[in-house]
Amino acid sequence: MTQSEFQQIFFRLQHGEATKEQMDSFLDALQNQSELEAYFQELLKDHFLHQETVAGHPYPHSADNALESKALDQLLAHTWKTIDQQTARPEIRLSVSSDTAKKARRRIRPIQWVVAASVALLLGLGAGILINNSRQTGHPRLLTTALKAERSPSILPGKSAAVLTLASGTQIILDSTVDQSIKKGNQLIAYNEAGKIDYQAGTYTATEIQYNTLTTEKGNRYQLILPDGTKAWLNAESSIRFPDRFPDDQRTVSITGEVYFEVQHDQNKPFVVQVKGQTIRDIGTAFNVNAYEDEPSIKTTLIEGIIEVNDTRLKPGWQAAIRPGGKMTIDKNADLAEVISWKNNTFLFHQTDMGSILRQIARWYDVRILYKGTFDQTFTGGISRQTSLDEILKILSFSNKIKFEVHDRNIIVQPN
Repeated sequence: MTQSEFQQIFFRLQHGEATKEQMDSFLDALQNQSELEAYFQELLKDHFLHQETVAGHPYPHSADNALESKALDQLLAHTWKTIDQQTARPEIRLSVSSDTAKKARRRIRPIQWVVAASVALLLGLGAGILINNSRQTGHPRLLTTALKAERSPSILPGKSAAVLTLASGTQIILDSTVDQSIKKGNQLIAYNEAGKIDYQAGTYTATEIQYNTLTTEKGNRYQLILPDGTKAWLNAESSIRFPDRFPDDQRTVSITGEVYFEVQHDQNKPFVVQVKGQTIRDIGTAFNVNAYEDEPSIKTTLIEGIIEVNDTRLKPGWQAAIRPGGKMTIDKNADLAEVISWKNNTFLFHQTDMGSILRQIARWYDVRILYKGTFDQTFTGGISRQTSLDEILKILSFSNKIKFEVHDRNIIVQPN
């Protein structure tokens, strides 16, 4: 592609007039023609400087890094409507009311270009766009390297798989490729199909309540429909203990790891989640609980409805974080898109620290992270969780400050 053709598509992007095919060609040119990357940076700077000058707020030339970041944000704001129409906004595709979805959109929109980059990947456009924020300098660095997500033959992404342990101790291997009926005697307890086990479909009527446990290992995820119709999604290295039927007066489950819930409403029988000595009580809602052992706090994020965390009531969009010792803090403007991105099979980072990113990668790809040195970078960006580990590490290493060495399932992280 010539510079002239590249510039024409750039101008179309500015005005939201670029077609999907033109965006595809634009990103492909960025990937295969290195000379266009520098030209793209200049176009971004010129675009933003023009906009600021028109507004009467010119920026000094020394603010180049900030210009690149703001220019890209402004540019993608123009193209958001087109991308939105093509993708139906998968990052907030939840079973929630339209009012809640609108609220979620308002909270998500400040990082809309990040989601746009993620959507581009999911559409197969093959581009990864990240901003690396170094806490040492305080200046964001724009990274606009296009990547093709090709699977690594050695370490592949996770999959839908789990182990169901019955009250008797019997273990049943579940995955998304085999449909199976789970029975006790002649009675159907549950049905497993396409990466989801459904206890609501069971016909088990014994008077004695028995408890089962669904567990995902590293590199696995799974979905569960509880006997009352409540839906639970388990992230990697997680578990949920639940009864084969709920008693008349309560609905209680206990979890480890990370689980997203969409609770079936029953005003006479609240739904209770127990995790690490904490109690989450809900009426009928959608919320996410992150309680991994290697995370600094237990985080409960409310998407819709009403919940109480240790008797503290949360509103939609709030996140309660409880550290060891029981101290609770409330974030009243939680990034919902980032919190539930794993459920939508996407990595989404918004000024996320390197340690948190690598812990997520370790769980999903079933690898061990070994550090040589300390790292204080934060990253913003999005990419499908079906991307190979090799490509994920390439993206993270583009900061030119970090490099990765892969030895079997051990990832050594060190300064570049």
